[in-house]
Order: sequence, then C-alpha cells, then structure tokens
Amino acid sequence: GTSWQAWRATQSESAALLAQAASEHRQQQFLETYRFLEAILFSADPDELGREARVTDMLAWAERELSHGALLDPFVESVLCYTLGVASHRLGDAAGAERYLRRAMERHEDLGTSATFEGAHVRLALGGVLVDLGRIEEAEPLVLGSASALGTLLDEESFDLSTVPLYLSSLWLRTGEYDKAEELLRRILATRERVKGPSHPDVLDTLVRLSRTLGFAEKFAEGTSVLERVQELVAQGGELSVSAQCSAQANLGRFLYAVGRTAVACTAM
Repeated sequence: GTSWQAWRATQSESAALLAQAASEHRQQQFLETYRFLEAILFSADPDELGREARVTDMLAWAERELSHGALLDPFVESVLCYTLGVASHRLGDAAGAERYLRRAMERHEDLGTSATFEGAHVRLALGGVLVDLGRIEEAEPLVLGSASALGTLLDEESFDLSTVPLYLSSLWLRTGEYDKAEELLRRILATRERVKGPSHPDVLDTLVRLSRTLGFAEKFAEGTSVLERVQELVAQGGELSVSAQCSAQANLGRFLYAVGRTAVACTAM
C-alpha cells in the first residue's frame, strides 16, 4: 500500500512538473512572438523611412531579421512566417508570400506538426498563393490535402465559416470544375446567412464569389440575379470592399449584356 501510494504521488508530481514546463514553454513562445511583432512595428523609424512608412517596409525588415536567425523557437518562427506570408499575399506580393509560407511549412515539417491545425493552414495558404500564380499542379495537392485535414479538425459549420471553402472554390475555378465550386459556395452562403445575417460582409463577399463562378459557367441570368441582390444589400447598408464592388459592377454589366438587357448593361457599367 505505501509503495503504491508513493508511486502514485511520484507520478502525480511528475505530471504536474511536465504541465508546468509545458505552460512555461508556451508562455515563452508567446513572449518571443510578441517581441518580434513589436520589433516589426518599431522598425518603421520615421528618421529612416520618413513619416510615410509602408507595411511593405516593415515586412522587408521582418524578412531580413528572419534570414539572420532572429528567432530561436521554430514553432514561433512558423507562426510568424505564416502571418507574414498571408499579409504579403493580401498586399499583392505573391513571391514574398511564397517565401514566407514555404519557410513556415519547412518549420512544421521539422517539428512534425504538418498535420496540426496550424500546419494545415500553412499548406492551404501556400496552395492559395500558387493558385494565384497559375501553378495549379503544385497548388492542387496542397489545397485539397489541407482542406481534407481541416475538415476532420472542424465541424461542418466551423468549416463553412472558415476560409477553407474559399481556397477550394478558387482552385476549382482554375481547374474548370465550376459545378463543384458553385455547390460549395451555395452551401457556405446558406451557413453564413444563417449565422451572420444576410448583410454581413462575409455574406456579400460570398455572393460576389458565387456570381463570378456563375459567370465562368456562363450562367449569366443566375449571375445577374445574384449581383442585383448584392446591389440591394449594399443599398440597405451592407458592406463590401472596394475591389469587390468594382468586380461586382463590371460583372453585372457583362452579365446584363449577355442576357440581352443592353440598355441596363450600359447604365450598370
């Protein structure tokens, strides 16, 4: 009895020490991440860059620091490279985005965490960059593989509300699988409307993506109906990015012309 109790006490103490060590390690990772992000912001020195420092200037500083081995923890490096990669992609720097995301993917491979939530998102984002670059053969296994992995980690509603379906639909547009893209976008549209409301920016963005898909499939009448709905929602106060508004306006004019509503098409464009 005494030996068993002593063994149990030792095991409990060991488990507590391991939990404490894991917690301290995670805190150290958060601290290193915070310090690097803080350093990125402080890199926009007005004495060197003037008062009009750009986000791209800070990203360039971050890349130089990473190349010099500024980070000690590979997981922190993977997280930051993912964040910087996504930011670069949104700023239109596909080459920079690819460099960051490949580095993040390499760190996950080194750590054996490629199949985790974070690792799958890195591969998904890299696949999205390669889709935009037209390198479909490289992109397809990354997008499909990571989407499958995330599909097992997320419930259906969370999956529909995430960015994963958007990457999938973009891939299928480039591979000519318009029916699959349309089916997926209609499904996530229903989920987003139910959860976020009909005028939420994510709903409007999904409607614009759906209209673009319908245009590729030459379903111009359906695409026109979708874009006219977007116009109504925006008029009622719904928010849509400037780029999405421009895309929607141009496509609406093209669709109206295709269905024979020429006079209205000229007004729309």
